[in-house]
Amino acid sequence: MGEYGIGQSVPREEDPYLVRGLGRYVDDVTVPGQLRGYVLRSPHGHALIKSIDISAARDMPGVQLILTGKDEAILALGTQRPLMPRKKRDGSPATGTPQHALARERVRYVGDHVAFVVANSLNEAKDAAEAISVDYEILPSVVGIEDAIKSDAPTLWPEYPGNFAFVGTLGNIS
Repeated sequence: MGEYGIGQSVPREEDPYLVRGLGRYVDDVTVPGQLRGYVLRSPHGHALIKSIDISAARDMPGVQLILTGKDEAILALGTQRPLMPRKKRDGSPATGTPQHALARERVRYVGDHVAFVVANSLNEAKDAAEAISVDYEILPSVVGIEDAIKSDAPTLWPEYPGNFAFVGTLGNIS
């Protein structure tokens, strides 16, 4: 059965270090020449990106690089798509909703990635991100599943009217 049985607590080796403030995290590691990155995120649940102006941020102290969804380096990454084949409610194949590394024409949730800033320090990257000007055209959005599947709900993906991306089943349901 081993040293520990069901319901028996397992001693945590890291607690003494953490309780005394001696824990070491990845964020604690610094090396010469290290740069820091920060992601500018959308404050809107659904909006079109009309324009992104990075000119003020680009000239700020410590800024090494700013990327947006239309930069060549980001476009070269392509899109993330689900690896598992899925089906729509009518049984036809679901194409998946492409996820870009950084939003391009539209944001679809609060926190969607809009720009990536690289600077000499985290604070410089954050300051530069705050200086980026994004002109959004706010679109209607909903925050719950019940509201998202109503007939008059705004559609996030034109390929999926009614906001049903796919249907998932597990096990034998027959």
